[in-house]
Amino acid sequence: MRRFLAVLTGHGPSLLAFGALVGLAWPWLAECAAPAMPLAIFLLILCSLLRVDAMQFRRALARPIAALALPLLIMLPCPLLMGVLAHYLGLSPEMALALVLA
Repeated sequence: MRRFLAVLTGHGPSLLAFGALVGLAWPWLAECAAPAMPLAIFLLILCSLLRVDAMQFRRALARPIAALALPLLIMLPCPLLMGVLAHYLGLSPEMALALVLA
């Protein structure tokens, strides 16, 4: 069972994408699986996090600024720059939103 879970968690993002594609192809199956989705996603993410090396985690906690700087850089300035770029290119609001979210 552990080996099976290790294989699943090693391919977590691929499994999530595959599940989304299956849900688009067969909507009735997606409706049946919908109640289990929050638990399934939680378990995949939890198992992925449990594989984190403890020493690397402690090093990251020792330097919280470095651990927080990159996510903040990705979440704040990047979408803002893409929004400004879309505005100057004269893109439609829908295209601008797609560019910001991508």
